[in-house]
Amino acid sequence: MAWSRAAGCVRGALAAGLLAVGGSGGAAAGVVPDYRVGEVATQAVVTPFPLVVVDPEKTAVLRAKEAGKVQVLCRYYTNAPDMAEADLRELFLQTRTNFLQRMQGSFKRARLDEATVASPRFARFVENFQRQNRLLPVTTNLAALWAQRQSDRVLQASLAAALRETTSRPIRAQAVPAELKLGPTLRLVPVGAGEESLSLELARQRAYPVARSNVVLLAQARADFVAGLPEEARGLGQFLAGRIQANCIPDAVLTRQARAEQTEHLLAADRYQAGQVLVREGEIVTARVRAALDLLREKSALAEWSQARQALPPRQIRREWIVLGGGGALGLAGVAAWLISRRRSGMRLLPARLAGDGSRATIVSCPACSQTIVVPGPGEEVAGVPESWIPHVMRLLKDRLLQRLLAQRAGLMDTQQLAAAELAELEARLQKMQAPLQERLRAYEARIIELERELARKGEENRELIRARIQVMRTQMAAVRNRLEVN
Repeated sequence: MAWSRAAGCVRGALAAGLLAVGGSGGAAAGVVPDYRVGEVATQAVVTPFPLVVVDPEKTAVLRAKEAGKVQVLCRYYTNAPDMAEADLRELFLQTRTNFLQRMQGSFKRARLDEATVASPRFARFVENFQRQNRLLPVTTNLAALWAQRQSDRVLQASLAAALRETTSRPIRAQAVPAELKLGPTLRLVPVGAGEESLSLELARQRAYPVARSNVVLLAQARADFVAGLPEEARGLGQFLAGRIQANCIPDAVLTRQARAEQTEHLLAADRYQAGQVLVREGEIVTARVRAALDLLREKSALAEWSQARQALPPRQIRREWIVLGGGGALGLAGVAAWLISRRRSGMRLLPARLAGDGSRATIVSCPACSQTIVVPGPGEEVAGVPESWIPHVMRLLKDRLLQRLLAQRAGLMDTQQLAAAELAELEARLQKMQAPLQERLRAYEARIIELERELARKGEENRELIRARIQVMRTQMAAVRNRLEVN
C-alpha cells in the first residue's frame, strides 16, 4: 500500500509538471495561427525554418497509384473440371432414366427394335419428351441408342473430354468490381470448392502469376467448347456450354488488403525553404497547409526555448544545475526515508510531541530506538537548500523536459519522412529493374506448359525430344529466377 501511494504521488507530480510544460509551450508558440481545414486565413504565414511536411492529399494519390500496380488476387477453383464432368454424367443418368420410364409406359416394352425406332410414332414420342424434358436435350441419335439399350459411353466420353479441357483453363467473367483494375498479370490462388475463408498470408503462399491473356473470358470459353465438338454433338454442346461457369474469381477483399499493406509506408512530402510562404491572406486552409502550420508551431516552440536557454548567464545555469542536483538527491532521500519508515511502522502509530523550545519543528521519538527524528516545519531550510530556490528548480525541469521532447519529436519526424521518400524511390527503381526479368520468367513458364501439353498429345517417338526441350527451358527459367532473386 505504501509503495502504491508513493508511486501515485510521483505520477501526480510528473503529470503536473507535464501540464505546466505544455501550457508554457502553447504560449510560446502562440504566434503561429491555429487555422482549421476549410477556414480562410486572416494573415499570411512565412516559415523561418526549412520544413519537410507530409502532404495527406498527395500521399493518398501516391498510394492509389502504387496500389494499381499490385497484382489482383483471384480465387482459382482447380476442381472445376471434376465438378463439370460430374454434372454432365448426372444429367445423362437422370435424363436416360426418365426417358426409359416414359418409353416403357408408352410402348409397353423395355427395349425397342430398329423398325420401331425408325417409325413416326417413335419420332413423335421423342418430340413430346423433348417438350416436357427440363434436363439434357435428347437428340434423335441419342434417343435411338437409349431405346435399343445401347451404351452412350462414347458420346459421354467425348463431351466430358471437351468439357474438362475447357474448364481446366482459368476462366473469368467479363465484369469485375470497379475498384479492381486488372493489370497485365494476375495472381491465381488455387482453392477448393468449399474453401470460403482465406487469409492474405495463406493466399500469398499459394499464389502464382499468370498473364491476363492466358485467362479466358467466359463467353469465349463457351464458344470454344461448342466449336471443338463434332457437328452431331453441337446440339448438346450448346446446352452444356450454358452450364460452364467462371472458375477464376477476382477477390476484392484480399486484393484490397494486399494493396494496403504494400502502400501503407508510402508518404509524399513537401519541402519548404526558410522564408517561403505557407499560406497567404485570404487563402483557404487545406490539409497540407494545416500539417505545415502544426510542424511550424512545434519548431517555433523549440526555437524559443533554445533562445531562452542561451540568454541565461553561465553562473545562473551552473547554480540551477547545483540546485537541481541537490534538490533531486534530497527528494529521493526523503521519499526513501518515508517508504522505509512506513514499512517498519506497519499499522502502529508512533508517539509524537512538539519541540519544547518554541520552534516549529516536530520531534518524533521512537520507543524502539535511542534516536529521535526532527522534521522541519514549513518555511525552514532543509540540508542547506533555501525555499526560494524551488521555483528555479521547477522552471529548469520544465525547460529541459520540453526542449528535449520537442527536439526528439522534430528529429524523428524529419528522419521518418526522408526515409519514406528514399524508400519509395528505391522500390520504384527495383521494380523497373525486375520487370523485364519477370516478363521473361512468365514467358518461360507459359512455354513449358505448352510443351507439356504437346508432350501429352505426341506419340512415344517424339517424347524424348520434347522432354529435352522442356529441360532446357527449365534450366533457362532457373537462371532467370536466380538473377531475379539476386536483384
